[in-house]
Amino acid sequence: MKIGISTWLWTQRFTTDRVDLIRKIAELGFDWIEFPLEEIQQFDYQEIGAILRDLGLNVSLTAVLRQDRDLTVDDPVRNNAAIEYLKHAVDAIAALGGHRIGGGIYGGVGRVWYPPAEEHQCELERVADHLRPIGQYAADRGVVFGIEPIIRFRSSFINTLAEALELAAMIDCPAIQVMADTFHMNVEEKDVAHALESSGNHLVHVHANETNRGAPGSGHLDWRGVRAALKNIGYTGALVIESFGGELKEQAGCSLQAQRDAIAREGYRFLKESFTPK
Repeated sequence: MKIGISTWLWTQRFTTDRVDLIRKIAELGFDWIEFPLEEIQQFDYQEIGAILRDLGLNVSLTAVLRQDRDLTVDDPVRNNAAIEYLKHAVDAIAALGGHRIGGGIYGGVGRVWYPPAEEHQCELERVADHLRPIGQYAADRGVVFGIEPIIRFRSSFINTLAEALELAAMIDCPAIQVMADTFHMNVEEKDVAHALESSGNHLVHVHANETNRGAPGSGHLDWRGVRAALKNIGYTGALVIESFGGELKEQAGCSLQAQRDAIAREGYRFLKESFTPK
């Protein structure tokens, strides 16, 4: 199983001149790197892809669909912005040499609206209709999306793996499956391990995050249950740490940079020891 980390720990927006960060991640022992794609043409995908290949790093993208890129609303402008962005993300990951995109690919992340059941069903159908051709576009390029359930305080649309699986079934495209983020799951799932196991072979990507988004292993998440569930479904994909450096605060005797590096170093050690066969 590959152990990865998102560049969000160190920078809000990765750019081409941050090659030092890629090298740091490789030196820390990671064999997978994840770039959040905040903007179209955010960095030089061909150039960065060549560096990743030289360093032996696998790669994935986090789709960042804000309220101006939204498939859940009946708004052609925001719908088209999301479609354009998702197609660009497919082209970007292909140029980088990767095959996986995860995130709230339905859009509107940050908008909380709690729709009634009938309205939510219309939203599901709308999103499925929009994502079906995106899935075909991805499939033609060897790319697979993972629908990420997100905590209710960030989105009202898809909060659990069961809901993500329902949407994936409606889309009915092999290039659109589901992913898990254990931080969100810790709030939304009654049983994290059971939810993971229930996703079966539809689970294509995992954000292995602690309950406080610190270093995995430093909180109270049931990592033994997570490990058993992933083993039971034969998951062999990446475990990616997605912590946010912007949430850190200065501490006496410990700089923000030192805290970021410590999360990466300790998280890698824990995941390697916990999930890599001896």
